[in-house]
Amino acid sequence: MDKAKQKYKLPEEWIVDTLGNVTIVNMGQSPPSSSYNTKKEGLPFYQGKSEFRDIYPEVRKYCSEPIKIVEANDVLISVRAPIGPTNLVKEKSCIGRGLAGIKAFGGMTGEFILYQLRTLEKELQDKGTGTTFKSISKTNLEKTPFKIPALREQERIVFKIETLFTELDQAEKGLQKAKHQLEIYRSAILKCAFEGKLTEQWRNEHNPKSSEELLKHINEGRQKNYEQETVDWKKALKKWNKEKKKVKKPSKPFFVKLAPLSENIKISNWFMGSFVNSVRNYDADRVALSRTVRKFRKGKYPYYGATEIVDYVDDFIFDGKYLLIGEDGANLLSKTKKLAFIASGKFWVNNHAHVVQPLFGIRIEYLSYYFNSLILNEYISGTAQPKLNQTNLNRIPVPYCSNDEQEKIVEILESRFTLIENLEKSINNSLSDLIILKHTILKKAFEGKLVHQDSSDESAKELLLRIKMEKETYLKEQKKLDKLKPKKKRQMETQKTVLEILKSIDSIDAKELWQKSIHSDDIEAFYAELKDLGDKVFETKEGLNSLLSLKK
Repeated sequence: MDKAKQKYKLPEEWIVDTLGNVTIVNMGQSPPSSSYNTKKEGLPFYQGKSEFRDIYPEVRKYCSEPIKIVEANDVLISVRAPIGPTNLVKEKSCIGRGLAGIKAFGGMTGEFILYQLRTLEKELQDKGTGTTFKSISKTNLEKTPFKIPALREQERIVFKIETLFTELDQAEKGLQKAKHQLEIYRSAILKCAFEGKLTEQWRNEHNPKSSEELLKHINEGRQKNYEQETVDWKKALKKWNKEKKKVKKPSKPFFVKLAPLSENIKISNWFMGSFVNSVRNYDADRVALSRTVRKFRKGKYPYYGATEIVDYVDDFIFDGKYLLIGEDGANLLSKTKKLAFIASGKFWVNNHAHVVQPLFGIRIEYLSYYFNSLILNEYISGTAQPKLNQTNLNRIPVPYCSNDEQEKIVEILESRFTLIENLEKSINNSLSDLIILKHTILKKAFEGKLVHQDSSDESAKELLLRIKMEKETYLKEQKKLDKLKPKKKRQMETQKTVLEILKSIDSIDAKELWQKSIHSDDIEAFYAELKDLGDKVFETKEGLNSLLSLKK
């Protein structure tokens, strides 16, 4: 491996071998799902990257009939979707097919292997094969070049890495805490805004209309708009008839009278209205385009999904300023992205976002901020696939205040949120710098530039000989033990797609379906396949559980 050594420009004392020569790579295998449990029966069971933390994985389940076993201080590496992430095992455990275990010899530690593999993630990913889910074979993993300095130098490298990383982790904790506090502040500001606290002084200074006067003013404004819309509609209808109905027939306008809800509101100048009487809904105009269709319809117009632009297409459905509100997906509960956002200009929307425009009396920016202040749990149906249907959307109460006060609320929120976003950007930049710094430390460590070389250390060649002898002895002992084990037939379970599982049974609990599917390590991919199945899946409630089945 002299050429490899020259390629990596390593110190003279280092050796380059392969991972397979200096360790044992133990590919995982899925045990029967009937042996999975949370009662701590058997061994801790790890299936994939989703259980990984910074160094040690989180134990979520156990397995009473393990097939592939790893020991304490073995390295876990994800070998499929995604390839490359690593963790260390604290205790004897079972691993599924999404992982491989790597056992060290000759005094080499799991930490040394783990940190070196973290410098090789990109290289390992490039070795992956497969179309839907990329994976790396045992052969390709074993062929990975592996750098070996003297054992004492390995210890110095690990110690230096962990000393530097501890300092960086403390800095990261401080930044994450500041980021979390900004999120709390953002939520608190929104709450205050729609309780009237942000504009309390403004109301005292400007003495806006009473709630009764405001309601009358809004309905009068809507009446005028309705009358003008009717005139415009008649003209458009006349033109449509003359043009021999070549375009879509103009929709007849309708009057929406606003009535206050009986909900108690403490501000004398405010009242609560319902969402259905606050907006005009355009859900009927949405059209979903499959990924395959969009591939042949690339263009300049944004194609929106539940939370953001997901593609660009060659045509548009909507032209103007609209409020889009997510209709389904995990974000309705997690709120990792905005629940509602404004889309302007020409664009297309699929069936995963409600499309509305506010009526007279409420500003679109005000409504957007209000919607993003809400916790929607009581309006969400479905557990496997959270959904905000139009019926539940329509019953959400909306606080009304004067147009001037709405404008003032938006002005204050935009000012405060600009400050928050600038601070978040600064924090995120610092967090990115920490990640880059960690990569730089690891790169230097495995170029032989992080710690000094000591001529009195046992040489890497002597270490390599000891590794190979220990490995050979271990394999011989394992063969003896395998012969002593009673032969037992084990039924391997092949993970299937959601559709394949639903076809094979009458109904199944949503959580169990997720865990048995090929998406057991990726809940978002599970939701994505459920979305693609759409109306083919039927959901029934059984107590707190959600049972899913294919429609007959």
